[in-house]
Amino acid sequence: MAKRHCPRQEEEDVDGMLVDDDDDGRVIDSDDMDTPNHGQQSSLPLWTVPSDTISTFLSPLLGTQCIIGTLSLVRKAFHTIAAEPSTHLCVHIHTAKAIHLTGQQLSVWLTRLSKTKRAVLFCPVTESITSLVEGTSNTLTYLEMDHSHSERHGRPRLLSERQGASLVEFPVLEEARVGGDWAQAAPRKRWALRSLVSLSVRDCRLLVPVIGFGVWWRSFAPALRSFEYDDDGCWSTHPYPYDTLPLQELLRVTTSVPDLSALKVLRLEIRSCFTHGGAQLLAQRDLRLEEVDIALSPEYLSTQDIENVDDFRQLCLAPNVTENWSRSDFWFRLESLYDSSGMSSEVLRSCAGTIKTLASVPTEVSMSTHLTGTGVSHLALYGLVPSLVFSRARTLTVESQPSDGPPLAEIVLSHVPHLFPCVTRAEALVDDMSDALVQRVLGQLPMLEAVLLETTIAFSEESEDETWLRVDQTDKDRPFAERAREATKDTWVYWEQGDTEGSVDFESCQEIAWWCVRATHHLSCLESIFVNITVEGDQGWEQGQAGGDIARVLQECLTHRPGTPPDALRVPFHLLLREYGFEMVELPHVEFDCRVEVRRLGLPVPSQKRITDYFSVARQ
Repeated sequence: MAKRHCPRQEEEDVDGMLVDDDDDGRVIDSDDMDTPNHGQQSSLPLWTVPSDTISTFLSPLLGTQCIIGTLSLVRKAFHTIAAEPSTHLCVHIHTAKAIHLTGQQLSVWLTRLSKTKRAVLFCPVTESITSLVEGTSNTLTYLEMDHSHSERHGRPRLLSERQGASLVEFPVLEEARVGGDWAQAAPRKRWALRSLVSLSVRDCRLLVPVIGFGVWWRSFAPALRSFEYDDDGCWSTHPYPYDTLPLQELLRVTTSVPDLSALKVLRLEIRSCFTHGGAQLLAQRDLRLEEVDIALSPEYLSTQDIENVDDFRQLCLAPNVTENWSRSDFWFRLESLYDSSGMSSEVLRSCAGTIKTLASVPTEVSMSTHLTGTGVSHLALYGLVPSLVFSRARTLTVESQPSDGPPLAEIVLSHVPHLFPCVTRAEALVDDMSDALVQRVLGQLPMLEAVLLETTIAFSEESEDETWLRVDQTDKDRPFAERAREATKDTWVYWEQGDTEGSVDFESCQEIAWWCVRATHHLSCLESIFVNITVEGDQGWEQGQAGGDIARVLQECLTHRPGTPPDALRVPFHLLLREYGFEMVELPHVEFDCRVEVRRLGLPVPSQKRITDYFSVARQ
């Protein structure tokens, strides 16, 4: 038989309208709070606390969530004061479930929240929660609304638009932080935030194009002093609908806001902040920022990007402005400074301050040149380069270009240690690691630890493997070729299955042998090369057998000496290694199908013991 609905039950239904997930994901409702052993033991101490103490001290700390939501152990103790508005000065709701209120529940809680000053809501967008927020409009000073990451990237939840010319006034709201689909609440519900001083908007898909949102907050929040806009993460699972998100669309002046002089703090993290000529329009509206925190995120900064940023810094920033560009994510193309076709001498001079500021931001820098010698660049470059320091750069890419590419500026080459004091990794995209210019660039990097050789890098124009050179840090004054002590090459070979048996592709092994010979020839202090080989192709092979076959084929591969023509006399790989003072040994396979080490003869290897080592131990 169904339980009869009594007035007491109806009162609990009103009080228990909101839900929250506990630690194990179970939703605790008001009915769960009637367990005999729960209420008395935990609520008795709270009954002894004076009501003024509860209202003044405990309620703001515990938050209204404890009363209208789910914490069953304290809920009964607060039941008698739940109807008192002074106990709801701070409202905190955190749930992944959508909250929908009946008309009776809404009317009760609109009265109870009439004195709320601070509201923090982490829940899905619903009309009910929006109405609750509007019920606090006369007293609310701080508002934060967001929802879970999974909800943010799901289907958008749209609120209905308020019809008519009436506005919902929030006369004392000074700070608002909204995320995801909650950012639509203010413009769609026509909230007037005339006392709003600080506004933060995060991860919102529904504000594109941003012009509609920009018009709203400038029209109905004219006192805004600090504005933060971050679209990071909005479009990781959805196509981005516009090519740019220009700053002037957010700051476009309307008849309601004739100027932008009130705005002093700007924090942005969007794909594109600036457009050509945009800074002039903003400056005409008296935008003079005292603090900027902008995260640029293009793939790289073009010449036009640098000019646009420079215009913004020159025209829209106050004299004693505090700037922070460290959250930016881009790589700096150093060649754009010494390539006469990319940046003129006039741009170098006028944008010198901006270039210096942006140089301290990227963690990756590229240097592209034809590597046939150095050249003379703009005179302005000679005054700029000594002032540049890529202090955050940890990776430097050196890439060779065709002969018609820009030559490396001598002023850049002579300041490599000053430009890159913290680079630990270099990527050499060059045809010949023995090139004197490459050696000179890499040899000047004071903190270099490793060099990555890719594609046509590695002593061979056909190699597509990944190769690392470990650089000795002890003798930094010696040439780079004399500091490279160890190399690691991850490569692959083909396994071809015949009618009766399989075999290793000879050309793949020959390529590995040729690379090792050139490395031992050009890097005079190289002590060992670790070659990690993965087998690809037909699967008719056994791992142990394939590894042994590869090692045997490598030993007998015919290759020629470096510096001789390709049709010169070829010598077996193991004999050529002996000639250069090296030997090849097979190592345990571990994660690869075959591992070998090409190492200098007589080199002590602590991890391996020769058979004579065991005799010496036995004699002791």
